[in-house]
Amino acid sequence: MDAHEKSPGLRAAWQRDMRAVIRGAWSRVCLATLFVCALLPLAGCGRALQAGATMTRPADNMMMVYVPAGAYPIGSSPEEAQAAQELCPRFWDNCQPGRYENELPRHTVDLDAFWIDQIEVSNAQFRRCVDAGACAEPLCWTGGQFNAPEQPVVCITWHQARDYCAWAGAALPSEAQWEAAARGTDGRLYPWGDDFQGEHANYCDATCGRARSDASWNDGVYYSAPVGSYPAGASWCGALDLAGNVAEWVSDGYAPYSAAGEQPSVPPGTDANAVIRGGSWFQTPLELRAAWRQGVVPDAWFDDIGFRCAAPATAH
Repeated sequence: MDAHEKSPGLRAAWQRDMRAVIRGAWSRVCLATLFVCALLPLAGCGRALQAGATMTRPADNMMMVYVPAGAYPIGSSPEEAQAAQELCPRFWDNCQPGRYENELPRHTVDLDAFWIDQIEVSNAQFRRCVDAGACAEPLCWTGGQFNAPEQPVVCITWHQARDYCAWAGAALPSEAQWEAAARGTDGRLYPWGDDFQGEHANYCDATCGRARSDASWNDGVYYSAPVGSYPAGASWCGALDLAGNVAEWVSDGYAPYSAAGEQPSVPPGTDANAVIRGGSWFQTPLELRAAWRQGVVPDAWFDDIGFRCAAPATAH
């Protein structure tokens, strides 16, 4: 007969110790499983990620939304480009023929899954990069209209936007990634659908006070609004402000789509302007269309151009 059988008290203590060891081991297994699931969202963990799933980027506490892999329509159809052309004189004087032909042809791009920032990078977030010595201070921070912490950072060049995303462990989205996040697989005209709704975005409405102003809506915001101020304008994957507030730098250099519908791959530089997307508080419903694109000198900066970042889904 061993010691445990000889002593009921000792046997009870031994049983309590064993139960504690088992509970501790099980807790560690559960915590480790949760940790792996949090770090490796694509590894399974019982379910696949859905469009709009979120994660937070550590460097700047930016919430990112998930865009699944798929075939995404990019660009405009001839009918959509023509409709924009016919609407142009309502807002602009220089409506030369073919103004929107750079959106043609409509084509499909196969994309791997990726994350994209839910909102535009704010002044407060950009300040972290400046304080870390990785970014130069934007010129607009010396004024009073564009330097509030929650306003989108503006007055930055394409190079500054690229450098910030690299510091944050991400990159500027490609044109195709940006448009996929805005339009989804159904190719909607605006992030929220096919019909323009002024209350869904910050653009040149009645407050704008210019000849191109849209007098049918007035949100009282003259310049840029705090990021994420128009939740009703969310895209299908939950990204905000993809239409209006500030236009956004993307990674690509500006080049026409090929006749075969191939996506151009030209780095911005001396031979190519950079591309901006999304339109801004300074622009009209035509520029807020998800297919709208424009080339801008990458060394230039404007008070209505900002950016957001993206990253491959496998990187987080």
